[in-house]
Amino acid sequence: MDGHACWIFDQQHEFVEAALEYLTDGLRAEQRIVYVGSEPVEEQRELLAPLGDVGGMIDKGALQLFELTNLYESGKPVDPEVRVAVYLAATDAAVADGYTGLRVAAQATDLVAGPHAREAHLRWESIADRYIATHPLSAFCGYRRGALPEQLLCDLAAVHPASNEGHPAVPFHLFSDSGNVVLAGEVDTFSAPDFDRLLELACDGGEQVSLDLGELDFIDHHGLARLAAHTQRLATHGGCAVHNPPPVVDRLCELLDLKL
Repeated sequence: MDGHACWIFDQQHEFVEAALEYLTDGLRAEQRIVYVGSEPVEEQRELLAPLGDVGGMIDKGALQLFELTNLYESGKPVDPEVRVAVYLAATDAAVADGYTGLRVAAQATDLVAGPHAREAHLRWESIADRYIATHPLSAFCGYRRGALPEQLLCDLAAVHPASNEGHPAVPFHLFSDSGNVVLAGEVDTFSAPDFDRLLELACDGGEQVSLDLGELDFIDHHGLARLAAHTQRLATHGGCAVHNPPPVVDRLCELLDLKL
């Protein structure tokens, strides 16, 4: 699994097992691998023992381990642009050291433990997705069910292009691919408010947006009205171009006299 994935789990060992598989793929691809967890680093070394010679990999720089609290102030709002700059610098360093890229598995539950940190973190996930789509950087983001509200888990899954089967029912995904913001799945009366909120977080109007609807399976008039409002908002700021609208979008725009 490459790119940017959301992994929602019930027990810590479930995340560790999935992270081991993900990081093993990174070793095969000759990437520098990184594990970020809530456990002390010494405990992380034990958890990742199935990878092989953990000490040797750390010594030569192939594996890096970090405690979450040493990297971030848990539960506090983040500056997404600053965090992206840190990861891009780490990616550049990995490539300069002869690796094909950087692959990060992070158990990030504590970062959104405080309600006031959640909107900024969702914004961070959206911004990170844009950079991951165009850089040799992959991220596997773990969130523990039971520690976070179900609605937040849905939001987190929705702003990743991929998520595991254990995630809550997420009818749509909003992610980046080749410079486009892609809307995939279904947007209806029930999911339209969530779509409205997440699209505003992902596209704040400060830059030109290229919106790709090619993977949109269905949208009703409630969702389309919100989409049209956003395209008009974005058009008056950085600009907005809509690509690959499916027939249902063209037909609804004609019936409702809406313009994207």
